[in-house]
Amino acid sequence: MIDRILLVLTMALVTAVVACSTSEEGDLESEALAPTASNGSGSVVAKTEADWVYWLSDIDLSAIAAAQPEIAVIDYSRDGGEDTEFTPDDIDRLRAGMSGEKLVISYMSIGEAEDYRYYWQDSWNSDAPGWLEQENGNWPGNFKVRFWNSDWQGFIFGSPDSYLDKIIAAGFDGVYLDIVDAYDYFTEKSRASAEDEMVEFITAISEYAKQQEPGFLIFPQNAPELGIRSDYLAVVDGIGMEGVYFGWDSPNTATNRVDTEWLEEQLARFVDADKTVLAVEYAADANDVAEGYRQSRAQGFRSTVTHIDLDRLPLPAP
Repeated sequence: MIDRILLVLTMALVTAVVACSTSEEGDLESEALAPTASNGSGSVVAKTEADWVYWLSDIDLSAIAAAQPEIAVIDYSRDGGEDTEFTPDDIDRLRAGMSGEKLVISYMSIGEAEDYRYYWQDSWNSDAPGWLEQENGNWPGNFKVRFWNSDWQGFIFGSPDSYLDKIIAAGFDGVYLDIVDAYDYFTEKSRASAEDEMVEFITAISEYAKQQEPGFLIFPQNAPELGIRSDYLAVVDGIGMEGVYFGWDSPNTATNRVDTEWLEEQLARFVDADKTVLAVEYAADANDVAEGYRQSRAQGFRSTVTHIDLDRLPLPAP
């Protein structure tokens, strides 16, 4: 009888310990986003085969976390507006679901102003500031800016309400700078100093960000020819590059071989300098998707193949 009582007590104790452990594990898991989620089409998300995720529109953090990428480039808010800015808790939960390096990087356009951003003022629609140029015909609501202007740069960084400071405060690991090639637009309009001014702008962004948050990463997108400049390479941590193999001229179209070879040559400078190259290809055909991943990785790039709308997870390699 005593043996039976001891057995019952032992079993009860084991049950209690297991229950307690299960409860603790549940609490820990709740700190991360769900390990599985829908990709928007109703199917369950599997771990992505891409090296990184590039998702800017109608962002689903749960789907990204379920895909477990090592690097995610997203907007600083769910739909681009101030009301849906991601919080440090949002970014921490996303990071907890990721794998490897777990880097969450925020998109930020520095060569165009966007009329849906928090900094846009309604008065600009009828009385534009002197640094605001024409609207981008391919992207309505985006306007070229004289990026060297101190007023524009003040919207980008340097105060608690500036764009970069919001990104840093939200807990992102870095920033992904778009429309760097705006310097070329102004060079063609006879501003000979435009290239130097873009490099100076990015240098100022990098130095400021790394003072605020040591280790903060700077990834300009496109304009790989700037990699020939040692002063530029010194202040960036890598580069994002669109369409090396598919999508340079138009989505789902193979990039001209001459253009591909030129891009590979420019990007080799970043690889040789131990900078990370985040290559994104825009392809849909299964063979093109496979080729996009294969060729990109053969050059030492971190690769993703996705839809031009940037509103979903990357396509898997067939």
